[in-house]
Amino acid sequence: MKKLTAFLLLFVTYVSFSQVPEFISYRAIAINTTTQAILSGKSIGIKISILEGSQTGSPIYVESHAVTTDPSGGYNLQIGGGTYLPATGTTPFNLINWGSGSKFLRIDMDINAGTNYNQYVGVTPLLSVPFAFLAKDVLNGIQTINNIADLRTNNSYVNNKVVYIKGYYTPGDGGEGFFIYKSTETQGDNNGIIIKPAAVVATNPGRWVRQYSGYINASYFGVIRDFLPTGFSNSDRIQQIIDYIYLNNYYSTQSDMTVYFPNGQYFIDKPLILKDKGMLRGSPGTLFTVNPGSTYDYMFKLDSGAVTNFQMDTFTINLNGNIGIGGMLIKGNGSPNGGLWTSTLKNISIINLKGNGIYLEGSNNAANYSLPNQNLLFENIRITRQDANYNALKLTGQQNACTFLNCSFDSYVGSNIKGVNVLISGTDTNEEGSAVLSFINCAIGGATEYGVLMNKSQNVTFDSCYFEDLDLSLDIRNSLQVNILNCRFANAAGMGSDQHPSHIPANTGRCITSENSFITVENNFVIVTDPSLPAAQGEKFIVGLGNNNVINARNNTFQDPRLGETAGILQTISIVSNTIDLWSKKLVYVTVPATYNMATSDIKAIKSDINAGETIFIRANGGPIKFLAVDPTNLLSGIFLNGRASLTLTNGQAATFIKIDGLGADLKAVYQLVSIAN
Repeated sequence: MKKLTAFLLLFVTYVSFSQVPEFISYRAIAINTTTQAILSGKSIGIKISILEGSQTGSPIYVESHAVTTDPSGGYNLQIGGGTYLPATGTTPFNLINWGSGSKFLRIDMDINAGTNYNQYVGVTPLLSVPFAFLAKDVLNGIQTINNIADLRTNNSYVNNKVVYIKGYYTPGDGGEGFFIYKSTETQGDNNGIIIKPAAVVATNPGRWVRQYSGYINASYFGVIRDFLPTGFSNSDRIQQIIDYIYLNNYYSTQSDMTVYFPNGQYFIDKPLILKDKGMLRGSPGTLFTVNPGSTYDYMFKLDSGAVTNFQMDTFTINLNGNIGIGGMLIKGNGSPNGGLWTSTLKNISIINLKGNGIYLEGSNNAANYSLPNQNLLFENIRITRQDANYNALKLTGQQNACTFLNCSFDSYVGSNIKGVNVLISGTDTNEEGSAVLSFINCAIGGATEYGVLMNKSQNVTFDSCYFEDLDLSLDIRNSLQVNILNCRFANAAGMGSDQHPSHIPANTGRCITSENSFITVENNFVIVTDPSLPAAQGEKFIVGLGNNNVINARNNTFQDPRLGETAGILQTISIVSNTIDLWSKKLVYVTVPATYNMATSDIKAIKSDINAGETIFIRANGGPIKFLAVDPTNLLSGIFLNGRASLTLTNGQAATFIKIDGLGADLKAVYQLVSIAN
């Protein structure tokens, strides 16, 4: 599709209606008609021909001009003031008989500033004296048409003819603009950029092609705002725009394929399917609202196959309180690939929500890892849920490298609902969980039960986030390397001492819960409205459930020391076959076997995932435990006791060990006694 072709803007200067004009002012935009590139800041040659009788008539006057275009490709000249070329046009400008018949203006161009004039620009009629260029159906020499409906019935099919449409429906409604007739264009009518004349026949198969620069305005396609459309679907029209940019983004060298929605309310009656390399941009007052009576599931969904490099910016999505209608379903479809990749969504608010706000549904089938959502940026997203059965943000299956920056995931405070604001759930802890997720400077709260409920995910970070008015701020299950850093927890365990009623039994609230997980909790601050109130007592900062957690907690600060209470960080392990397996735990009880057998109960080896330079604190629980030093003839146990052959810790006694580098091929890890706590 050729987007731009030079078009003419004609002005006339004359002494009086009874006299011929001294010259005709002419302005145009220079376009290379072969490549469709704008000729910006370039010296070119222009040949002006005045034809008589018809658009293919003989030239009666010809002149040449040498001009330089401006940065936008525009140039100005005065017809009648150029270099007269009598060899091709035999009548001087001042001797032209303007009343002898129809006159037409033809423009040819040499883009190399020569005199070859081998690029044909176009031809347009000149009206008779006194050159009424502003007659009711002509604007500056260009025919004007009231609306798109009239354009379809216009039967003046001249190749490269330019017309001006005053509006899509009515003048000035945003759908106005220039169209050029292209006799070789065969794209289907899409109600906006490509318009098929009503009387197209085999000998005239062309299309009217809209000329525009910058964004594609939704009004170009007749999309209605602020009123419910009658006779057509707004969603269908918007989908036509999305389809158009999808089909043309790869081939357009000059077009901007961003769709712009001006301020106003747009009623959406069916889901919009987002496609590869789509770009949708609104204004601060752009509102997409669920059409009354609609029953669809999500306002936005993904096209089949991987959708890449998609951008959406500055929209408010109003779901009108319809139960079960969500904002966006970002789900991989198609084969072999699917999902949303390398894309950005920003400055989006989702309101009146009684469905899922944004649902990222990745692959959850072990046989297919090609349907993830990955490398995504969500910035300035605001979602407030109003139904306990749905989530502001939901992630299931495989999600990779997604960042949520300066976002807010809340519950509507007035609804005082249970449930989960942010749900993150994988199907296993290997390929199909969420991995490498970052929540940075986000707010999660709203007088609800769970701020974040996470299961089977890895490498998830909450940095500089604000958790407020929650019973359970972060509930983490079966997940690895979850980092909670530099966050603020305000009335975020059982609602603290805030006025909102708790959804759970008294004294069971906590800021962070870990079950079968590895978490790091650093540099956070915990505060409640009034730490002396009974409602603030008994709630905990961190709770470890079970004996399969690694909880690294340090450098956290509390408004009142009682707010720092923890449980379950000190994990209990047993001796198995002369070995204690710590995983990455650094603070442990070692339980003495019920029947002590030296052959299996003396500790000869420590297994741990900690790194060299890290320490382990081990405390005897229920009776004495015995460590045996490394056997120099069999370097497999890896415990060095500073010259001791053995070390026995009585019940309640503890020792600290540090991991150092291995000592050879057989001894991969060495643990050196640092101290004994009596």
